[in-house]
Amino acid sequence: MDLILLSAGFLLFWSTILFTHYILTSCLVHPYINLSKTIGLKIKPFYLGVYLNRIEYGLSRYVNRYDKFVETWMNLGVFVSLFLTPVSICILLQTVVNLISHEKQKSKNFGTLEPLLPGVNLPFSEIFYYIIALIISSVFHEFGHFIAALKEGIKVNGAGISFFAFLPIAYVNIAEDQLNRLAILCKLRIFCAGVWHNLALGLFTASLLLLNPFILSPLYKTGEGVVVLSTQENWDASGSHGIQTYDIITNINRHCRVTSKEEWKSCFLNLLTEPDESYCVSQNFINEEEFKSEGETCCVENLKRHLCFNNLHSEQHLCLPVRQILEKFTTYCNETTKCLNGYSCIKPKVETPGFKLMELQRKDKPAFLFWGHPYELYNSLSVINYNPRFNFLSLLWLQRWENLLRYITSFSLALSLLNSIPCFVMDGKYITKSSLELLFKRFFSKSSMHLVELSLSIFGTILVIICVSLGFLSVVKNHV
Repeated sequence: MDLILLSAGFLLFWSTILFTHYILTSCLVHPYINLSKTIGLKIKPFYLGVYLNRIEYGLSRYVNRYDKFVETWMNLGVFVSLFLTPVSICILLQTVVNLISHEKQKSKNFGTLEPLLPGVNLPFSEIFYYIIALIISSVFHEFGHFIAALKEGIKVNGAGISFFAFLPIAYVNIAEDQLNRLAILCKLRIFCAGVWHNLALGLFTASLLLLNPFILSPLYKTGEGVVVLSTQENWDASGSHGIQTYDIITNINRHCRVTSKEEWKSCFLNLLTEPDESYCVSQNFINEEEFKSEGETCCVENLKRHLCFNNLHSEQHLCLPVRQILEKFTTYCNETTKCLNGYSCIKPKVETPGFKLMELQRKDKPAFLFWGHPYELYNSLSVINYNPRFNFLSLLWLQRWENLLRYITSFSLALSLLNSIPCFVMDGKYITKSSLELLFKRFFSKSSMHLVELSLSIFGTILVIICVSLGFLSVVKNHV
């Protein structure tokens, strides 16, 4: 349903753009026509582009005024970008190995790449963060090239941004004849500026994410647990046992402490691999509370507070009230660890693979119980780290702000990584060529360096293609 609505909205958006553009140009609306010429507006089916000339006026004065600072900044960018190239190649190689061997979990700390597909591993509700973050990351990348070109005295013919469907791409048009006449180090400053500015932007937004709890501490509390921001519309939120917005979740199944979204996610990942929990329950409780249904059915469907349990030391099936068991009995057991005399070891009967009994402990409220797959519960609850100190404060804007920062961090760091790799149509090709000339011009002939540069570019291009292709296949396989 979401895919249909998104597709309809996508087609409606582009149809409206095309229709409006056609009407305004056909009716000779001169203000619109003049504006289109000024900003270089071009509109075609699923394409919108803007191109501006003479944009360096004004900025060049500031670049010249802070010439030493800009030069130092760009030199630092060259050093970092050259260091990043082998690191990026290693990350892509590790990603390819992980995707081929299906052992992604073993290399979490090293870093891997994963493409985002709207409606697959990117929720439709976050498509706007996706587009805005791409625009900011792409514009900041080209802004780096733009400032570096001004610093080296290169004419900037213009700059623009184009939208292909929902994919934004920014670009800068630099005078190539002047660029080719520059010294090698000056070229490197321009070529590395995009990678450097993306890396700087990604580190800056990542720092904001880390510092947010301290910056916002006068208004929001953190560390008590995660706060429920929203739930699925069809959830039963009535009564004290139902999950509601602003509930503070402190533990999952008692033993997994939750103080942040990272721990929240980690607890659910652990649920997927941990065995089902079993409980020592007194025989007196079983005799008093067991619901005995007729026929082979363990629990009838209208008993929402009951669940079917297996007795681990017999073939007996028991229909018992779940909440009473969790509130009265806190001793766990398994097939090898027996309970005390007068107690039986029972665990939920799993008829659907992956189903688990989950208990979410809440601050100042009874625990919320859920019987189902952990993925279902995880995807049905939206949580945030912050608990407002004052009732008038909203959590929605804070969630949007952090989501945007996360997407900018991911996209900007990914752009810096990909553009540092020697690959055709990427900055890395020109960075590699110029760095080879700078380092080995005295030792090797021009043809030898060209051969090395071509070989590295072919290798990098093949590596990127393999990584992206395997990434798409893996995402589709795991999420569709």
